[in-house]
Amino acid sequence: MGNYRVIALMDLEDATFCLDNKKYRLAVFHFQQFAEKSAKALLEKKDPEHKQLKSHAVENILEAYDEAHATSQIGDKARYLTSFYFNTRYPGDNFKEITETQAKRAKQFAEDLDAYFIAELEALIKVASGAGLELESLPRLSI
Repeated sequence: MGNYRVIALMDLEDATFCLDNKKYRLAVFHFQQFAEKSAKALLEKKDPEHKQLKSHAVENILEAYDEAHATSQIGDKARYLTSFYFNTRYPGDNFKEITETQAKRAKQFAEDLDAYFIAELEALIKVASGAGLELESLPRLSI
């Protein structure tokens, strides 16, 4: 049985495979899934019953975790990835064909978010274990 973070890492592996094989539409979807599930891992650690755990909007999940994300670079990257959740999967006016450039940008944003997720998860684990938390060890956001 996996948890959000374990499954997110599987999505990241799938996204990279799709990108390497020029399956850009699938790549960006899996980068979005990676970000969504990693954000849920953070929020679940902080608040296991939070209603945003049912959301697919990465920026909303991150904002529920920390309100500062609404206007941060982290939030902007999350919004970019969220845009691929519906627009790459369903026909209609919002359907998008995905370019290699968009897919590579999605990969970069997923990697940037991953660095943030790792630092935040480590901080939450320290707090949960009763270890002292030094402010200097927390990731810095551009707000």
